[in-house]
Amino acid sequence: MRGMRAAVTIVSALLVLAGCSSVQPDAAKRDSDSSLSSYELLQRQQPVERMDYSPARNAINRWVRQWETPGKLSYVYLYNNGTPLGYYVLEGLPVSYCTTQTRPVDPEYWNSTGLLVPLPGVDGTYSSGSACNQYFGVEANTGTILEFGGVGIVYLLSERPLPVPHEPLGVTIAEVPPE
Repeated sequence: MRGMRAAVTIVSALLVLAGCSSVQPDAAKRDSDSSLSSYELLQRQQPVERMDYSPARNAINRWVRQWETPGKLSYVYLYNNGTPLGYYVLEGLPVSYCTTQTRPVDPEYWNSTGLLVPLPGVDGTYSSGSACNQYFGVEANTGTILEFGGVGIVYLLSERPLPVPHEPLGVTIAEVPPE
């Protein structure tokens, strides 16, 4: 029965697409041709320059070298709508709730609407990924998991303490580590 429903759904979708295609192909083709001809003209008049050095790649490589050290401290300064709240000292970087160590979808399985099927997270639950502005990290002195974020909360991260008047939140290590 499910196979029959899937077949009916596919045939219906193809009929709808066939009906739509008789109205749009000429206009869509003109738009596509116009876009491509504009691109070709601009490409000839303003070709892409070749770079011998990439500041973006350099910054990424420096970031990797900086943070790949186990136990490296990060100083996380929290603000609520621009007002300083204080800071935490974390071991490593804060991590977004949207970061996972498992794939969020099963690339081998598509549902009947053509969408990839979500997989459960390591905790056995499903997430919509809506908490991307929520973060967590490991407090450097105690190993306690700290969580922060939400509406109005932003953070500034540094590899060294900043010369700003903030109060420590929780137990912190506020000295500069040796290099």
